[in-house]
Amino acid sequence: MGVINLMLGLVVLFLTSLFPASSAFAGADMPRLERAVVFVPDFSRGIEANPRLAGFRAATSDAFASAVANAGRFRVIDAELAARVRGDEKARNELIEQFEVDAFVSLEVIDRGDTFDFVARVLGRKLEILLQESEAGDATDMQGGGPKGVTPLVEKLVFRLLNRIPYDAKVLSLQGRYLVFSGGSVQGVQVGDEVQVSRVSVASKHPATGAWTKFSSESLGRAKVVEVKENTSIGQMTGQNRPGAVRVGDVVKLERIASRAKFARENSNPDYDSTVLGAPSRPIPVEPITAPAAPVTKIPGASPAPQAPVTEVPVAQTGTPAPAVKADPKEPKPDEAVIPVASEEEGGIGGGKKDTWFGSVAAGIFSEGELGLGLRSWSVSGPVSASTAAPYTLVNNISLRGTRRLSVEASGDLEADFSFGSTTRGSFSGYDLRGNGYLEYPVAPGTFSGVPTLRKWRYGGVGRLVGLSVSGERFGGLDAFFLGFFGGARGDVMVGGTNRKVGLQGDFFLYPLTVGSYGYRGAQQSISSALGSALELKIFRPADIKGDAEYGLTWQYETHSFSLANGKTAGYDSSRFYLGIRAEL
Repeated sequence: MGVINLMLGLVVLFLTSLFPASSAFAGADMPRLERAVVFVPDFSRGIEANPRLAGFRAATSDAFASAVANAGRFRVIDAELAARVRGDEKARNELIEQFEVDAFVSLEVIDRGDTFDFVARVLGRKLEILLQESEAGDATDMQGGGPKGVTPLVEKLVFRLLNRIPYDAKVLSLQGRYLVFSGGSVQGVQVGDEVQVSRVSVASKHPATGAWTKFSSESLGRAKVVEVKENTSIGQMTGQNRPGAVRVGDVVKLERIASRAKFARENSNPDYDSTVLGAPSRPIPVEPITAPAAPVTKIPGASPAPQAPVTEVPVAQTGTPAPAVKADPKEPKPDEAVIPVASEEEGGIGGGKKDTWFGSVAAGIFSEGELGLGLRSWSVSGPVSASTAAPYTLVNNISLRGTRRLSVEASGDLEADFSFGSTTRGSFSGYDLRGNGYLEYPVAPGTFSGVPTLRKWRYGGVGRLVGLSVSGERFGGLDAFFLGFFGGARGDVMVGGTNRKVGLQGDFFLYPLTVGSYGYRGAQQSISSALGSALELKIFRPADIKGDAEYGLTWQYETHSFSLANGKTAGYDSSRFYLGIRAEL
C-alpha cells in the first residue's frame, strides 16, 4: 500500500502542476516572443496596380522592415526567408523548427479613396492574429511625401503595436537570488537598471479577430541588473512578494527598449485601438513604461537597489540622447504601500494566475513535464528464470518525467517509473529512477530531408537506479545502479499527403558500468561485471503552438548481461510501452 500511495501522490503532484486549479479562469500563458519574421507589406489592388505609387510601396516596405528592427523588441530573422514561407505551411514549419521563430509581423495597406489604412499585426506560428493596430493616412500626403511622408506614420504604428505586448523579456533561469532574462544590450539594458518581474496572461480576446485585447498581470518582485550581454542579462533579486514567487517563464518590461523609450521621450500615451476596420471599438490604453511595483518582501542578504529615474535614453535611429523623463507626481513613492488591484485594462496590475503550491514547486524545477501510463514486462534467465504475466489491468506502469532547459542546447531529464503486477507464480513491484544530461544541436537544413526529416542530434550521459522486488518466485529481485551514455536524433514526417506533422525521436543507450545485487534462492549475489544496452523510440503529435501539450507513444527495450560474484551469468530483459502527454510547466 505504501508504494501505491506514493505513486498516487506523485500522479496528483504531476497533474496539479500541469493543470493548476485556477487555470480555467486565468487565460492563456503568454508565449515566448523573441524571434520574428517580417513579411513584405500587402497592398490593396488599387495601390498595387498604380505605377505612380511604386515609390510609395518601396518606401512603405523599407519603413516597415526598419521600424520592426529598430523597435528593439524582436531578433529579426533574414527577410529573404519571409517571401517563401508566408503561403507555404510546410516551409513555415521548417523555418520555425530551424530558427525557433516565435512570431510573424505583417502590414496591410488598403486604399480607401481619400485615405490609406495601415493595419499592422503580430501573428502567431499558425498565422493567427495576436495583436492588431491600425492607422489612417491622407492619400495625397502619402503619395506626394515619399519616405518623409510614410516613414513617421509606419514607425509610430509599429512601435504602438509592439508596445501592446505586455512584456519585453522572459526569465530563462534562476540560481539562488540571481535570474537570467532574455533582454540585453541590444534591447538597451544597462547595468544598474531595475526591472519588475511579473506573471502575465491573456484575459480576453477580440471576438472577431481573436487578437489579445486585455491582460491580467501579477507583480512578483524586482531585480537589479548586474551583468549585461548582447541578448541576455543577469539580475539580482532585491525583493519578492512571497518566497519562491519568481519562476522560469515569468516576464519583465524594459524601459529602455527603443519602442517604449520613444513614447517616454515624447511624454505621450498613444491611443491603443483594437478596431476591426469598419467597426468601432473601445480604445485600450496601455502604459508604455513599467507600472508601479507592488509591495515586496526584502530578501535577506540582497544588496539594496533604489529606484533611479531614467535620465537619458539612447535613440536607436539617431543616436542622440533623449531629454530627461519627468516623474509623474501621481506615482507613489518607493516607501508607500501599493496594493495590486485587478485591472480591466491591458497591462493592469493584479488579477494574474494564482498557481497552486504543487504547480509552483514543479514549475520552479522543471521547464517541461510528462506523464505516461502503460504496460511493463520483464524476464530473467540464468541460474533461475522468471517473467511477468499478462496484467489484469491495461496499466501496470506509471511514468513521470521532468525536463529542465539549461540553455538552447543543454537540457536535463529526471524520470521516475513505478510498476507493479503479477509474475507466473507471484507478484512484483519496482521503480526506475533515471537522470539524463544531454546536448541537442540542429541538423543543417537539407542534410537529411528524406522521409523522415531529421531536425536535431542528441547525445549525453545517463544514470539509473533500478529496484525490483519479486515474491513467490525463485528470483528474488534486482537492485542496481546503471551508468552509461546515449545518442540519438529527433525529426518529423508529414503524413497523409497533408501538412500534418508527426514527430519522431530515437535514442540508443549503452551501459558499460553496473553496480548492485541480483537475488535468487533466498540470497543476494553481487554483480561483478555487466554490459547493457537499450533502445527508446517515440512517435508523437508535436504542439502546433509553442506551449501547447504534445502527446504520443513511447516504446523502450533494454537487455543486460550480468556476471555474478559466484561465477554464474544472468540475463535481464525489460520492455515498456506507454501513452504519454507532455507540456510546458
